[in-house]
Amino acid sequence: MDHIQPLVFIPGIMGSMSNEIVPGTGNWGFGPASIVYDKFIEKLENMGYKKDETLFICYYNWKQSCNSNAKRFLYKTIERAKKVSGAKKIDVVAHSLGGLVVRAYIGSEFYGDDIDKLIMLSSPNTGATDAYYLWGEGKLPDRTGDDPNLLYMIVEGYLHILKRYYNIESTKELIHKEFKGVKELLPSKSFGSYLFYLDSQDIMRYISYDNLQYKNDFLDELNDNYKIYRKKGITIYLIAGAGKTTTKSIQIENASFDKKNNLVKGEEKSYKIRTYEGDGTVLVKSALEMVGIKYVVQSTHSDILIESEKIIRQILIRDYRRIQKQYLSQKDMISIVVCGSGRFKLKIDEKVYRVQQNIRMKDLYYHESGKIRWLFLEKEKNKNVAVYYDAYNNETIDVLINRNNEIKRERMMTHKLKQYQLIEA
Repeated sequence: MDHIQPLVFIPGIMGSMSNEIVPGTGNWGFGPASIVYDKFIEKLENMGYKKDETLFICYYNWKQSCNSNAKRFLYKTIERAKKVSGAKKIDVVAHSLGGLVVRAYIGSEFYGDDIDKLIMLSSPNTGATDAYYLWGEGKLPDRTGDDPNLLYMIVEGYLHILKRYYNIESTKELIHKEFKGVKELLPSKSFGSYLFYLDSQDIMRYISYDNLQYKNDFLDELNDNYKIYRKKGITIYLIAGAGKTTTKSIQIENASFDKKNNLVKGEEKSYKIRTYEGDGTVLVKSALEMVGIKYVVQSTHSDILIESEKIIRQILIRDYRRIQKQYLSQKDMISIVVCGSGRFKLKIDEKVYRVQQNIRMKDLYYHESGKIRWLFLEKEKNKNVAVYYDAYNNETIDVLINRNNEIKRERMMTHKLKQYQLIEA
């Protein structure tokens, strides 16, 4: 490799963490998503990229709009990459929501004609159905029995913590107030109808997009201007994940309409239509609904970063070596949120670790602020993992444990030492 063009990497929603996202979390980083993104950055470094020389990470406030993030964060990151490297053009790899931030930048007045190749991994170019649960209903979809989904486990942990920070009980109120960017993930007009109800004769009736209560004006405008990408001379590669059950349509009940057939009110029902033509979060059709060179890999929404390594290597550095699979050993993902004062210990096999602010361990993220502590861990299934906790000062502590989508909530009183076996070899 004689020359590597500078590369900017943009993570997806929940992939950036700082005091701006959650008070007390410090400077910008991947947060709990580092369990996936650190591995991907390591892959890029193995290709020859060097951080802050030819590799630049664009963290951003995913709670805000893509247009805002394009100007506040991506534009500045690209300018820094060009200045440090001396290059006039850069390449971009964007995961999930990061792809929409790039598209907002390309369509903006401040676009610097500086992107050569753009690789979009599982970006919801026409939206994602499950975003309706968050924005429209104020809850996460039920994933009991599904494959572990990193994104949903992180979202669930974030919401639990932020309700404490902002003292807001209603999840929907919290999302509409603090997570306005979620609305830009809703299915757009190009996605097609996705909400349906059963009429008096139990016949399925899809609701027209024009009659929906919540629309995605951002993506509608973005997709109306799809021809600009060819005019800008950018080579675009679209990579979608498939083979995982992904929500395609959602049934609502108690639907009420006004005189113009606009949906005024509807309550989500547990029934949904699902397909394997997606990565568990984004449908293949949504990820590929754009002008570009298209690929489909068998992968989840988060694992697509690793599963696409060979494709990314070929695109960026024209390296056609065979890539060994290093990530396919089955994993367990665990999220533990503890609210209250008390001891908190982690046992892996026979070794016990005291969980505190300075804990450092591979595949582990830990955040502590006041009486709120959040541990996010990924371990191979052949490890024996358990946690121990008890309360101090005659107070009750709340513990929320999510292991591979299996949620367990507990309330414990003082000095009642509790062990919870997370993974048993």
